[in-house]
Amino acid sequence: MAAWFDTDWSRMFVPQMSLPEILIRGTLVYVAIVLLLRVVLKRQAGEIGPSDLLVVTLVAGICRNPLVRDASSITDGLLVVVVVLLWSYGLDWLSFHSPFVHKLLHSDPVPLIRDGVVLRENLARELMTDRQLQCQLRHEGVNDPALIAEAWLEGDGRVSVIPRRPKQTEEATREREGQSGGNGREGRPQRQARLQATMEQILARCRERMAEQERDAEQFTALLAEMQGQITAMAASRERA
Repeated sequence: MAAWFDTDWSRMFVPQMSLPEILIRGTLVYVAIVLLLRVVLKRQAGEIGPSDLLVVTLVAGICRNPLVRDASSITDGLLVVVVVLLWSYGLDWLSFHSPFVHKLLHSDPVPLIRDGVVLRENLARELMTDRQLQCQLRHEGVNDPALIAEAWLEGDGRVSVIPRRPKQTEEATREREGQSGGNGREGRPQRQARLQATMEQILARCRERMAEQERDAEQFTALLAEMQGQITAMAASRERA
């Protein structure tokens, strides 16, 4: 039982590494990982899969010893964390003020669709399949590349979509039906129905986003009310004391 309360306070709080060693270890490991992830996983931030989580877990486990050596004190760990956070802020600051650093740390956007035409070469260069592209388009409420004016693969791995205007959408649909050999008179109701369905999808997506924002606002208001109630209760208890 006595061993349960026997605490080595010096081992817990006294640093085992010098400040220069902490600074050098934190700096080298952080900068090296940032550059490696920039080269190897430059498009994986927007979509985290099981393999990406495994990579992050393994990297975190491997980098433990290079960061803190065999140190076990709380002070050493906190100082290394401070160094990493300072470098994170420093790189963001440099990326904002220096175009070279920003280009080094962030990928340039790549066009995937232009005027309803899928750019296959860019898809192949970014290792993105047609199924992955369709999945990203459905997230934006569009299920047909012909209805898109432009689609870009952003630096964070997400796909941004600029839909065509209704007139452009109708012309693109007419051209596609003309190429498939359909009759213009018979295909007009189908074009109108498809255009209406597309507009309804876009409107439904907008309504979903507005509903999500309203729910977030209600949750935030409830949280503020709860915090205010706790503060009032604490103040009342202090007055009674």
